[in-house]
Amino acid sequence: MIFVVDDDDTYSGAAKVALSAEGHSVVTFSDARQALEAALKEEPELILSDIMMPDMGGFDFRQAYAQKFPNRRTPFVFFSSLSDA
Repeated sequence: MIFVVDDDDTYSGAAKVALSAEGHSVVTFSDARQALEAALKEEPELILSDIMMPDMGGFDFRQAYAQKFPNRRTPFVFFSSLSDA
């Protein structure tokens, strides 16, 4: 299961379509708190997360995830529509 976390449904929907077409199971979340709750029930194999989101950004989400699940080694991939590196 891959978690895609983005407050913009356009981007998360596109990621879901692309990853599902390659045979992956994908769940999308519009905010990081929803994804943290879902991670209590199922450990994702990968988390794709936007960096800039209201309430909890991607880097804060990664930190909260690591604190909540210290024994997990779930890879995170961050993305952003910002033009700065």
